[in-house]
Amino acid sequence: MTKTGQSLDRAALDSMLRRRMFFTPAFEIYGGVSGLYDYGPPGCALQANIIDLWRKHFVLEEDMLEVDCTSLTPHEVFKTSGHVDKFADWMCKDPRTGEILRADHLVEEVLESRLKGDKEARGQTVEVDEEKEAKKKKKAKDTKAVKLDDSVVQEYEEILAKIDNYNGEELGQLITKYNIKNPSTGGDLLPPVAFNLMFQTSIGPSSNLAGYLRPETAQGQFLNFQKLLEFNQQAMPFASASIGKSFRNEISPRAGLLRVREFLMAEIEHFVDPEGGKKHPRFNEVKDIELILLNRTTQLQGRTDVEKLPIGKAVSAGIVDNEVLGYFLARIHLFLEKLGVDQTKVRFRQHMANEMAHYAADCWDAELLTSYGWIECVGCADRSAFDLTVHAKKTGAPLCVRETRSEPLKIEEWQVDLDKKKFGPKFKKDGKAVEAAVDALSQELREKLSLDLRKNGRIEVEVPGVGSGKVEIDKDLIAIEKRTRVEHTREYTPNVIEPSFGIGRILYSLMEHVYWSREGDEARGVLSFPPPVAPTKVLLVPLSNHQEFKPLIRRMGQKLRQLGISSRVDDSSASIGKRYSRNDELGTPLGITVDFQSVKDNTFTLRDRDTTKQVRSDEDTIFSDPSHHRYGQHLTSAEVDELVKPSGDALELVHDWLLDNGIERHRLEYNSAKNWIKVTLPVQAVEGLLDNTYSVYKHEEGDYTVRTSNWSLPLHLHEHIETIQPTNSFFRPAPMRSTLKPANPIGTSYKSPKWHSFLNASNITVAQASPTFDPSASTTTDTNEPYLTWLNYVLAQPELPQTISTSYGDDEQTVPYAYATLACQQFAQLGARGITLLSASVDSGVGPTGACVSNIATTQPCSALPSPFLAPYVTTVGATKNFAPEVAAFDPANNFASGKRFSNYFPRPA
Repeated sequence: MTKTGQSLDRAALDSMLRRRMFFTPAFEIYGGVSGLYDYGPPGCALQANIIDLWRKHFVLEEDMLEVDCTSLTPHEVFKTSGHVDKFADWMCKDPRTGEILRADHLVEEVLESRLKGDKEARGQTVEVDEEKEAKKKKKAKDTKAVKLDDSVVQEYEEILAKIDNYNGEELGQLITKYNIKNPSTGGDLLPPVAFNLMFQTSIGPSSNLAGYLRPETAQGQFLNFQKLLEFNQQAMPFASASIGKSFRNEISPRAGLLRVREFLMAEIEHFVDPEGGKKHPRFNEVKDIELILLNRTTQLQGRTDVEKLPIGKAVSAGIVDNEVLGYFLARIHLFLEKLGVDQTKVRFRQHMANEMAHYAADCWDAELLTSYGWIECVGCADRSAFDLTVHAKKTGAPLCVRETRSEPLKIEEWQVDLDKKKFGPKFKKDGKAVEAAVDALSQELREKLSLDLRKNGRIEVEVPGVGSGKVEIDKDLIAIEKRTRVEHTREYTPNVIEPSFGIGRILYSLMEHVYWSREGDEARGVLSFPPPVAPTKVLLVPLSNHQEFKPLIRRMGQKLRQLGISSRVDDSSASIGKRYSRNDELGTPLGITVDFQSVKDNTFTLRDRDTTKQVRSDEDTIFSDPSHHRYGQHLTSAEVDELVKPSGDALELVHDWLLDNGIERHRLEYNSAKNWIKVTLPVQAVEGLLDNTYSVYKHEEGDYTVRTSNWSLPLHLHEHIETIQPTNSFFRPAPMRSTLKPANPIGTSYKSPKWHSFLNASNITVAQASPTFDPSASTTTDTNEPYLTWLNYVLAQPELPQTISTSYGDDEQTVPYAYATLACQQFAQLGARGITLLSASVDSGVGPTGACVSNIATTQPCSALPSPFLAPYVTTVGATKNFAPEVAAFDPANNFASGKRFSNYFPRPA
C-alpha cells in the first residue's frame, strides 16, 4: 500500500526512481552486473541526509567515538573472528544446468507458490505482484491451482514463519520431504552446501598476503578498542561508530536495492561492563516507548503474531535481555520515526536460536514492511565479549578494561608453582605446552590435583599433542597450594551491544513508505519525504525565461545556499504545473514561484508539495518558514543552564554572606543551573540572616503559618539576590475564606521550627515551595498554583514532551510582580528547549465590569487575567463557535466567554 492507502504499483515506482536517477544498474551499457547499483544525484543526496540524521541522532546525541576503518582486511583477522569458517549462506546446485539457488529462498518461494495455488483452488482472492510474476515466468513453470490438505497448509505456514531458523541439513530435509525441485527446470537439486559470502583477494604485488573485502564494519572497531578506551580517558561505558561500505558475494541478488553485493552500513559498538546486569543510565528516558515485538517463542510455534509493549516492560519481563539492548531498540525506533518511516510498517523481530551466533545473548531485527515483504533493515545484537576475547587471545593485545577497585578484593585460590630449573630439562621441547596446560587448570581441578600430589607424590595432566596426551609431573617439579591473593585492580573484557544499520535497505523502504500518486494523475508519483531527509528542499520556478526574473532567482538561490538549504531551479519551457509535478517525483517539499508580481513588490508564491496549497508572501516571511534547515534546533537542558547560570562573582558574594552568618557550603542545595539555592535553617537563624522578626499568623479558621512582614539584605547583594522565600508570602495549601491576622512574635516560649529558606535572584534564584500571594478585594484567599516549584522540577528533567498544556491560571493582580516575572523567565527557558506551552484562556472573557477589582485601587474595576500564562512565551488557546462569522465562544446565561485581555505586567506583543 502507498502512503495514502492506494495499491502500490512497484513497477511504476521502480520506473520513476530509475527515470529520476535515484539509482540505476551499474555498468548498464555493458549489460550490468546483478546486485550492483549506482546512486544518482537525488539518491546520493537522500543517502547523505539519512547519514546526517543518523550521526546527529546517535553519534552526537550519545557522544560516540566515530572511526573510519579500512575495507581491505587480512585473512588472519577474519579467521580469528570466525568469518572465514562461518560467514556463509546455504546454496543448492542444479547438476544438469549448473544453476545456483539459495536454499532458504528456494524453499520459501516454492512453498509460497503452493499456498497461492491452494488459495486459487479454493476460490480465494490472491494478490499478484505482476512484476515479480513476470520475472518468474521467464524461468519458472506456471503455478498450478492445487488444493492442499488443511494440515499441509498449516505445515507450510509454520515452516515459512521460522524459515530463518533452519540450518543447511534441515533445509536439505525440507527439500527432500516436500519434493522441492528447481523451479525453472523441474530438475533435482544437490543437497545444500555452505557458500562463504566474503570477497577474497590478495594484498600486495606478490599475492602472498590473503585478504578479504569486509562484510561488515565491526572488526575495525574491535581491533581499535584499546586506543579508543585510552582516547576516552579510560571511562566506561562508551560507544564507537563507523559508517562505510561493506561487501557480500550474495548467491542470488534480488529485490533491487534490498539485496546487493556492495552496500553502505552504519554500525555502533557499545562497550559495557558485564557486571551489574548491563544497565543503561538513560533507560528511564525511553522505558515507556512502545514497540511492536515478534518474539522467538511465537515464531517457534509457527506464528507471526506481534504484541505492542513498552520497552521497559519487555526488559523487566525478560523478553528483551537487558536494559542496554532495550535502550538501543527504543532509540532505533525513534530514528526510523524521524526519517519518516511508516510506523504501521515497523516491527522488531527476535532472532531464533539457529540465527544467532553461539556467543550472542540476544538479537533483534528492526524489520520494515515493503512490497517484498518484511525486510531486515537494522540488527541489534548483544555479542557478549566474544570479539574482543578472540582477538586478544590470538594477538596477546590487552583488549580489556583495568579499573582500580574502591576496596581491595581478597581472593582465596589454588596457585601453582613450577621449578623452572628442573622443569625445562625434564620436558625439553614440550616444556611450553606442558606449562600452558598446567596454567589452564581450573580451580576445581587444581584442588583435586593437590590432594593427589600429597598422596601419590605426582600428578597426571592432560596435554594434547604430547606423547599419549597425558603427562606425569613429580612433586619435585610442582607445588599446588591454597593462598590468599589481594586484588587492587579489576580487569574485565567488556560486552558489546551492536546496532547495525543497512542504509540502502532503509533508503529503499523509506521511498516505498512515502510514495503515492494524486487521484487522476496516477502516471506521476509523489515522494513525501520529511524536509530533513528530502534530497532537495526548495524548487525555484520562474514563470518564464523573462530577463527580469533572473536576478530574483539568483538572489533566492544564493540566500538558500548561504542558509545551507539545497535548492534546484527549473526554468524549462514546460508549464508551471508540469514542472511542479516532476519535482514532486523528486520529493521536493517546497516550491517558490517568481512572477511579474515578484518584480513589483518582492512577494513570491510558496507551494506545499503534499497539499499543493499555495500562499503568497514576502521574502522575509518565506525564509522564516518551519521548513528552514535550522527549525527545531533548540537548546539542550545543559545549554539552557549555561545561559542562565549566575556569574562566579555573584555566587561567591552570596556564599561569603552565608558563611559570615555561619552557613557553610556543604549545607546548600542547588538546582542544575546553580541559580537557585536552598538551605534549611531554624527560624532564629533566618531572623539573624535577614535582620527581621518572624511571627505566627493565625487564620480566622484557626490555622497557623510563620511569616514576616519585611526582610533586608546587605546593600552589595541587592543586584544579585532577587527574592528570598518564604518571607512575606501568605499562602495556604487549603482554600482560605478570610484574611490573616498577626498573632504573637516567636519567643522562647514557642518551639522554633526548622524552616526551608530559599534565595531567588536574577543571578541567584532560590526556589520556594509554593507561590507568593497578594490578596485582592475579589480574591482574598490563596488558590494560586505553585508554578515556580513545578518549573524548577520540569527544567531539571533532561528530556521533556514537545508540548505541555494546562487549563489552570490565577488572577494576575494576586500574583506578585517579581514572582510572575521569574515564572515568565523560566517559561522562556522551556521555550528555548523547544517546548510549546499551551494555556487555556479564562472563562469570563475580558471580564464583566465589577467582576474583578484591582488590588491597587479597590474601587477600580478590571478584567480577570490568568497569570503567569500572560507571559509572552506562552500560547493561550480559546474556543470559538459558528461559521461565517466565527466568533469567540460565549454563553450569556452562564456568564461564560472564552478569551482574555492583555497583561498589566508584560508588554503587549508587537
